[in-house]
Amino acid sequence: MRISLFLLIAIFFSCKVNHLLDIEAKSKFVPPNGFEIGDKLFIDKSEVTNIDWKEYQYWNKLVFGKESIEYIKTTPDTTVWLEGARPDSALMINYYRSPKYDNFPVVGVTQEQVMQYSNWRSDRVFEMLLIHSKLIEAMGANQQDSSNYFTPERYLSGKFFDYKPDPSISFIPKFSLPSSTEITEINAIVKENIDSYFDKCKSKICKECSSMNLIVNSQQNKSLNYDLYKAPIRPSDIDCNEESFLTVHNLIGNVAEWTNGYLEVFGGSWQDEISNNNINIQKVDKQKASFIGFRNICKLEAIRFE
Repeated sequence: MRISLFLLIAIFFSCKVNHLLDIEAKSKFVPPNGFEIGDKLFIDKSEVTNIDWKEYQYWNKLVFGKESIEYIKTTPDTTVWLEGARPDSALMINYYRSPKYDNFPVVGVTQEQVMQYSNWRSDRVFEMLLIHSKLIEAMGANQQDSSNYFTPERYLSGKFFDYKPDPSISFIPKFSLPSSTEITEINAIVKENIDSYFDKCKSKICKECSSMNLIVNSQQNKSLNYDLYKAPIRPSDIDCNEESFLTVHNLIGNVAEWTNGYLEVFGGSWQDEISNNNINIQKVDKQKASFIGFRNICKLEAIRFE
C-alpha cells in the first residue's frame, strides 16, 4: 500500500536532520517518492494519486474556504469517465471519491491544474524542510489563511510572520512537469536502473513485479493483450508491490502523463494499443481525460541572497 505524500514527508523527517538545506549535502535530501536521475534532479517513482490530490484539495479548503475560487479550481472533472469508447458511470461516481481508488493515478485534471499543484507541492515541501531544520515552527493549514499562508517568497522576503530568512539556506525544491528532453534522459536512466535491479533480483516478488512493469517487459509484448474486450477498463493501482518502490515504474502504460509542452503527453495509457505504449511524446486534443495523469520532476534550485 502506498503511503501518501505528507505521511512520507513526516516519516522522512522523523530522524535527526543536519544541514538538510545545504546544497552540497544534497545526497541527504530526496523528495518524498523521489528517485534521483541527475545532479540535483529527481523524478517521482510513481504517478501522483487520488489521495495526493485530495490532500491538496483539503489544504486549499482550509486556507481559502470551501466556496473560494482557489478551492473550486482544484476539483478534478469526473465526467471524463463518460467519454471515449467505454463510458463508465460507476467510475465517474467512484474513481475519485471512493477510498478504494485512493492509490490510483489522479485523472481528469488539466495541465493548468497540474502546474498549480506542482507549485503548491514545492511550497509545502520547502515549508517542511524549514520546520524540520528548526528555522520555523510547524503551523497547520487551519492556522493560516489567504493573507499569511507560507510561500518561499514570503519567507525569503521576511514577510512570513516574524521570521527572518536564514542565509544558510542554499536551495529550494521546485516541482514541475518534465520537458521532452528530460523525458528522453529519464527513460534511459530509469530503464538501465530497472533492468539492472531485476537482473540481480531472483525472488518471486521481483519476477512478478517485472512481468507487470511495461518499461521492463516492453521487449516481451507477447505477455500483453490489448484486445478491446480484454484490455483494462481503468488505470491500475500504482503499486506492483513494495519492491517497486526501489525503481521508477509505470512510465509506459497505466496512464499517459502530462509534459510541460502544450497538450503533450508521453507513455501511452491503459486504453491504448501496445504500439502507442512507448516513451514518445504525443499530442492530444483534450484538456483532460480519464487516461491522462502525471508525475512531477523536482529540481533543487540554488538560492542567491543579495
